[in-house]
Amino acid sequence: MSTVPAAQPEVRPILLSAPLVAAAHAALLWAAMGWTAPLPVAVPAPSFAIDLEAAAVPTPPQPPQPQAEPPQARAEPPPPLPRPVRKSAAKPAAAAPSVPAAESAQAAEPVAVQAQTETTTAATPPSAAPSVPAVPQAELARWQGVLLAHLERHKRYPRDAWMRRQEGAATIRFVMDSSGRVLSAVLERGSGVESLDHEGLALIERAQPLPRPPGGSGDRIDLAVPVRFQLR
Repeated sequence: MSTVPAAQPEVRPILLSAPLVAAAHAALLWAAMGWTAPLPVAVPAPSFAIDLEAAAVPTPPQPPQPQAEPPQARAEPPPPLPRPVRKSAAKPAAAAPSVPAAESAQAAEPVAVQAQTETTTAATPPSAAPSVPAVPQAELARWQGVLLAHLERHKRYPRDAWMRRQEGAATIRFVMDSSGRVLSAVLERGSGVESLDHEGLALIERAQPLPRPPGGSGDRIDLAVPVRFQLR
């Protein structure tokens, strides 16, 4: 017995339209990529600065003021014409009386003699004063050294200044004669310590007679000596 093959179902192709196929493909692609719509980006506002002086409200221009009219010059009347001046005839000058030539010569002669006498008197030099011999500088310096050493030997340190450790220098100006005697003494510059100033004046009185100055120094000698008080 022969078998009869079973009948196979008939497959019919399903035809889809092209637009539907394209739409389906697009939907699949959209889902595969997970695409999302982009968010809107905020555009930053432009930054700027305002100059207060430049942004000030401009002042409206003021209306031009009317210019004052220049004053009109007044016409001045012409000056009066000068009156003619009558010229008087010049009178002839009186002639000077003539002086005889002999009298003129006699009047001029005493003046010439007097001028010659005065010129001769002025030209005569006065008599020179007698010259004083000068003291040699070396001898004068030697005497000053002797005088300072003499004062140093008679100097005393005040007890109160010595106890307080006070120092200073007092300048004493004094006048002495040629024999070494002190005529006057004054304090010219103080030391700042009263007891030292008193001792400086007492020293000059105590140390006399002073060494005699060299010959030719004069009868009166003015000196200024610094008396120093210094502790050692």
